[in-house]
Amino acid sequence: LEVNRNGESLAEKKAYVDYYKFMTPALPEVREHIMKKIDELCKVEGLNGVAIDYHRLVDVILPTRLWLKYGIVQDREYPEWDYGYHPEMLRLFREKYGYDPLSQDDPSLDDQWLQFRCDQVTEVANEIADIVHSYGKVMAASPFPTPAMSKKMVRQDWGKWNLDIVFPMVYHNFYTGDLSFISDCMSECERDKNQVTTLGCGMTASNNSEMFDCMDQAFNNGARSIAIFTVSGLRSEEIRNEFRQYADSVRALRASVKDKAASIPMGKAETDPFKKSGIMSAVKMQMLAYISFEKALALPEMKNIDKELVNHYFQNALQCNTEKEYHERLMGMSARDTSLYKVAEVIARQFVSDSQTISIDMGSFNLVRKDGAVDYYTVKENNSGKMFDVTFYFYGGILSGWSVEPVMRNH
Repeated sequence: LEVNRNGESLAEKKAYVDYYKFMTPALPEVREHIMKKIDELCKVEGLNGVAIDYHRLVDVILPTRLWLKYGIVQDREYPEWDYGYHPEMLRLFREKYGYDPLSQDDPSLDDQWLQFRCDQVTEVANEIADIVHSYGKVMAASPFPTPAMSKKMVRQDWGKWNLDIVFPMVYHNFYTGDLSFISDCMSECERDKNQVTTLGCGMTASNNSEMFDCMDQAFNNGARSIAIFTVSGLRSEEIRNEFRQYADSVRALRASVKDKAASIPMGKAETDPFKKSGIMSAVKMQMLAYISFEKALALPEMKNIDKELVNHYFQNALQCNTEKEYHERLMGMSARDTSLYKVAEVIARQFVSDSQTISIDMGSFNLVRKDGAVDYYTVKENNSGKMFDVTFYFYGGILSGWSVEPVMRNH
């Protein structure tokens, strides 16, 4: 099994979840085992193709909206999450390049070492593709959102994989929560994918009309097909019917242009967060939520609460972009923990009142520092006088996450 930069093997130490048991692609016996399994699959009568998933290393960077779940902040590549340091991987690298990555102060800054690990994963993917194609079957994969993001986050340089079709997991709610994340990713994927690969888009199911806005963003920026993870998430009959109508309209459109050359959009990701109206609106919403939460905590009904527990509950509810969703998450989470129901009502009632009476007026954003893939800003909310830290994350060169927090010091 794989080993992290601290020398800890997945055989003894968990990474996020128990089922993360990644084998090292550097070992011949690992490759032999995988190829034997793929060959057996390809002999199954009626099987049209093979799709690979989890073909990568452990996430050195999780999607930003998952950090709270694991109680971490991954503003850089930390040793405990940085995998690919199996002795055989290190030996092969030393043999090829003449030095040990571990001899450096920070191996995560070594592009040669990064690319070497990515290439090991790529070699296995293409060995699988060779077998699949030898049987005349289709080769597919569901990697991380873009080749550049995947390379940095999980060592998947999937633009070099010999895939027939790819469904990158463009789960926007795990990242920025904004629809622009989908269009940014699709533009990057269209540019960086293997030329022989047909671009699809993997997205999470939304049990509301946003589902169709998401699909529009994908189709309008290069996707030729969409995979929903999973369709059971479309729970309401109204949304299911609308989904069927949407799918039928796409099929009809394709049939009408079947004999015409399809134009491939060549858009460009927007890397300036201040030009993204959805993100800026969400930043304002979270500022309002913090201001309102502080007021709620001061109410008599909140006198004897467990403030640490309630703050954790508040932070979980805040993992969204709109006032409506924040309110729904507040009440939905309290329904799962009935002991928090009255607390949730107080917070939600205060927020509804403040959203009707408070206007958020953001001053100028002051860049504090740039550190790798992260930009740190401070900004003053003029009406309350409160200062906020606003952070933007650019893993793989696109806006892949953001956060807002009140500054915990005097200004």
